[in-house]
Amino acid sequence: QMSTAGVTVQSSGSSFSGVPHMTLSRIAIDHCGSGLVVTSNAIQAAGPAEVTFEDGALVDAVGHGLALTDSGGSGTMVVLRRVRVAGNGGDGVRLHQDEPALYPGAAPMWTIVEDSLVARNAGAGVRTEYSGTFLRPTAIDTTLQRCTVVDNAGVGVDQFFATGGGAFQTMLGGTIVFGNGDDVRENPTLPAFQFVSYGDVGDGDFAGSNGNLAVDPLFRDRVAGDYRLAWGSPCVETGDPATMGGTADLLGVKRSVDGDLDAQERADIGAFEFAPLELGGPVRVGGSADLALWGPSGGRAILYFSRGEPMATP
Repeated sequence: QMSTAGVTVQSSGSSFSGVPHMTLSRIAIDHCGSGLVVTSNAIQAAGPAEVTFEDGALVDAVGHGLALTDSGGSGTMVVLRRVRVAGNGGDGVRLHQDEPALYPGAAPMWTIVEDSLVARNAGAGVRTEYSGTFLRPTAIDTTLQRCTVVDNAGVGVDQFFATGGGAFQTMLGGTIVFGNGDDVRENPTLPAFQFVSYGDVGDGDFAGSNGNLAVDPLFRDRVAGDYRLAWGSPCVETGDPATMGGTADLLGVKRSVDGDLDAQERADIGAFEFAPLELGGPVRVGGSADLALWGPSGGRAILYFSRGEPMATP
């Protein structure tokens, strides 16, 4: 409930001053004027500012969830990893670059969003802007990996640039972009989406290429805001086969899980890895264990209990 930003990171140094290298973990920024604000106007010799926000939430802000502005040319990297960005009054993630090319050798602005949910924001889900007058900015690189961008009032991933000369690179990998005001947008004369693979983009812009789909993801309970995948979702087991084993999803589930019970493991598309057997909530001595089992209608299952590790791999 901060009246302005929940957390502000500012870099404004000269050639001889330092810049922030900061990691924020397990923090919820809730009901503030804006969530996380990162501003960099340090000249390029100061080096890039780096901010990592992981295992947290940027929710219900009056303005943007994350607002990044880079106008110094020193280069800025912001990483969101396993973050819920939802219900904000502006954009979920707003990235803005202004005149970095004023400085020779200016560095790029990098933004990486991994295993995160960007949902129900009043503006865009993820929006990148360039307001400079130079025809070619240094570079604006935006990457979304294994994310779910859904039900935002504006564009899901908005990468429309009026000027800039084509130094924009936007990558979507294993990401669901569905049910937004418009799912993706770019300027046909200045295309930004350089590589989109193994995703589900609802408006069909990339369907049929590089493993991309354009189908209803079949969320568990979309009306209630439960964007986990349901049994039979076309996004189960259709993600990037090169996803590193053990990569945690937004809830900490380790990818890849055999979600369709075909005895083959492959990562799912989106921020949530579907598991056909789930333990609901903590278990205490004297209490009960709530198990959710998913499978084909009429199917049967055998559940084994053991005091130790299984004697053999199931």
